[in-house]
Amino acid sequence: MERTNNYRKFRKQAELRPEVAASEIGVSLQTLYKWENGETAPSAEKLRKMAVIYNCSSDELICLSN
Repeated sequence: MERTNNYRKFRKQAELRPEVAASEIGVSLQTLYKWENGETAPSAEKLRKMAVIYNCSSDELICLSN
């Protein structure tokens, strides 16, 4: 559960609306919500894109570092 909260947390810190984040990552809004709700997980490629867009590391997104 903690990991899913980080996806939403970093998106909000980046001040991105879900629609904009999904578009920039290259996924549907439904997919982004599934990641944020813990229903599915992004691929390594999408995780890297999220990290760049959200200005954080992939490790932070998946709770491997502070």
